[in-house]
Amino acid sequence: MDRKLYLITGRDKFLGQFRKPWVSLDVKIFEEELANSGWKYKVCEFHQVANGICDIRDSFIFYTFSQKVYYLNYLKDIVYYLKLRNNILIPPYELLLCQENKGFQDLYKKVLKIDELKSLYVSDLREIDNYSIDYPVVVKTITGSNANGVFLAKNKEELQKAVRSFTPVNTIGEKLDLIRRKYFRFKKKVNGWPEFESRQDYHLYKEYIRKSKNFVIQKFISDLEHDFRVLYVAGHYYVTKRHVRKGDFRASGSKLFDFDTGDVQPLLDYAENLIKKFNMPYLSIDLAKVGNNIHLLEYQANHFGNNVIKLSSGYYLKEANNWKFITEKPDVSRVLAKGLVRYLDNIHDVHVAR
Repeated sequence: MDRKLYLITGRDKFLGQFRKPWVSLDVKIFEEELANSGWKYKVCEFHQVANGICDIRDSFIFYTFSQKVYYLNYLKDIVYYLKLRNNILIPPYELLLCQENKGFQDLYKKVLKIDELKSLYVSDLREIDNYSIDYPVVVKTITGSNANGVFLAKNKEELQKAVRSFTPVNTIGEKLDLIRRKYFRFKKKVNGWPEFESRQDYHLYKEYIRKSKNFVIQKFISDLEHDFRVLYVAGHYYVTKRHVRKGDFRASGSKLFDFDTGDVQPLLDYAENLIKKFNMPYLSIDLAKVGNNIHLLEYQANHFGNNVIKLSSGYYLKEANNWKFITEKPDVSRVLAKGLVRYLDNIHDVHVAR
């Protein structure tokens, strides 16, 4: 394959994320690094791909993300369309499905044979009765960040309470309609269909409009005072320690972090082996260290915070089986652009060799 990349952005060349999900990285820096490394590139916006202005086949594609639900769904349609046209997607479509979807994250771990922290993924509170649950557990909504939608349940009653707190309820209109269907409807006959009993239809319809919400139940790690965020950028590893808030069990969203990470070799060895399974230019992983054991809590390949780069004084690099700290004043856009080029150079050589 040629050394050519399609860089697909949102409107007005939006490439997420810089400071916040609504702030773009500097696309010009990405263009500079690609050009300096001998990569030809073309910048397209998603709507141009959808409507044939950018006709892309058999090519390398790096694309942005969005936190807007409607626009993220639009992106998923187009990225899958590009997958069907034999393009090499960065990140692959499966990791786009992991964005804002802890449920699919859990399923994709199984695909990659990452056996970390026993968990369940269910669509309704009633489904938990089919499983033996070893309390306490962490309950997570499918979407949410900065510890939003994360609950500790010490028993079944607390689990039920947590799930009910984020499950929507029927509207007044729906409740009135159910009363009408239950008490003021009689046997009906619809042309072409057999006669049906209104009361039975009421029960079926009541179940149909019953509100529920997918959620994940994950094994709880007790007495955790901190966890670690490791951000991988094509061979460079940025590490920060995130402290648990007083009276809480969550480090995510605490805004209590530092770079006094201690002996990072076990963390980085674990991260390196894990990241090989994903084969990505970037991967953000949250790790918990308990004694000599390290556990994967969550991961993201599309949407991740860049404080771990911006506020760092450098990164770790593996040299001769040892981890060396490289001091560097980081520029987030430049760090990610150079990481993308390193990754592209590697996968291009692999595809040429084939």
